[in-house]
Amino acid sequence: MKPIPQDRKQQGYFIFLLVLVWLLSFYLHTPAKENVLRYTDIVYGVFIPRFLTQPHEYWTDNTSLILFTEGKKVCPLPYIDYMFEYPPVVGFLWALTTCIGFHIARENGHIDVWKAAQVHYIAQSLVILFFFVLTGIVSYKIAGKLSLDEKRVFLFALLPSTVMYLVYNWDIVAVALALSALYMYTRKADFLAGTLLGLSISTKILTLGVGGWIIVEYIVRQEYRSALRFLTGIILGLTPFLVLFLVSPVGFKDFISYHAGWYCENCLYLPLLHDLWSSTPRILYPILVLATYSLLVASYVSRRISSTGTRLHALFTLQLAFVLFNYVFTPQMLILVSPFAVLALEGFWLILYIVADALNAIITPLFIAELEDEGSPWFWGSQTQYVVALRNIILLVLFMYYITWNIRGKRD
Repeated sequence: MKPIPQDRKQQGYFIFLLVLVWLLSFYLHTPAKENVLRYTDIVYGVFIPRFLTQPHEYWTDNTSLILFTEGKKVCPLPYIDYMFEYPPVVGFLWALTTCIGFHIARENGHIDVWKAAQVHYIAQSLVILFFFVLTGIVSYKIAGKLSLDEKRVFLFALLPSTVMYLVYNWDIVAVALALSALYMYTRKADFLAGTLLGLSISTKILTLGVGGWIIVEYIVRQEYRSALRFLTGIILGLTPFLVLFLVSPVGFKDFISYHAGWYCENCLYLPLLHDLWSSTPRILYPILVLATYSLLVASYVSRRISSTGTRLHALFTLQLAFVLFNYVFTPQMLILVSPFAVLALEGFWLILYIVADALNAIITPLFIAELEDEGSPWFWGSQTQYVVALRNIILLVLFMYYITWNIRGKRD
């Protein structure tokens, strides 16, 4: 037998590691009535309020709700039958797995909703496994294509926040698609890269900056036809928003309104404002992101350079800005940054990011523990918000270093 090439062995070990991490995260969040520490948005955050505890607060079609509670053969749909706050790709995956759950959990004209929740959780977890493995493989290929040590991407799987928040929300789907777009861009597959990025934005809007940076690179190199193909692909990838608007204008409006009116959740500004409902963070967010983008672009264009270091550090800095300056910075959102951090950061700065990631991993357990002690973990002065503030300060230090790194054209 011929020996397996070392790089293939390494890839095999990496995929095995990814599956092990997924299994651990799956176990940590497996729904259990007696253990709310196993919280996950997939079940406790969205499913249970709509189908068990608070349906009348979310459902827009009372007829469908009555048919559902009577156990009739209907599958309630997000945006149409009830308010759903996530973008349309997530909504599609949600509709698919909830329908599977309700079908399997229907017996003798009755739906066991808790059983449906567990089936739904398993189905969603398998979707997350696919995109987690895709994230790992694409990160590995990007590292190899850019002449980086592929072993560095192992770290992403081992980060505490990856374990804690993998089977928790849908951020891994968005970042997998964004990284796939970046990889296809490096292979000159412009239209496919744009389509994948459009789908990523249709999953979580916060990956928008990746497309913004790629467009700048096209323009600097004067590759206008490639840029046009990329933009056409993005438009195709964004069609789920159009479909949602056409199928359910009310659902689309509710989705927009929900996010526009959200409070300052774990945000950078809370220690200064002490006001969850201040409008200031919603104003500062786009200003700071646009300022970051403008500084990076101006620096890149003025130096007329195109290097691996420039691209990776710019993408990390821009992606961090989209998350850090947001008026909502829930812990799972760090997954949108971590693959870029692992590819771009070195030495002390990578260690500093790992510290921020570890602090981020304990935010939700601390939040739940404080809530069970009848505390107020949303507000400044709570233990939870002190940890959040420390996480945010460390990430801000990283941001300031790398925005300066990009502007000055410094090389490590």
